[in-house]
Amino acid sequence: MKTDKVTRVEVINHQDEPIGRVFTKHNCKNVELQLQDDGKTLKIFIG
Repeated sequence: MKTDKVTRVEVINHQDEPIGRVFTKHNCKNVELQLQDDGKTLKIFIG
């Protein structure tokens, strides 16, 4: 997935209460996504 245009990262909880945004970061300069642990873990690196 290309992330070169991404400037905002949000994590949304749909699993349990409270439902909704649990993290928001604006003005991101660099966002990198990595799958680790045999595809079981998604890591988001924000620069």
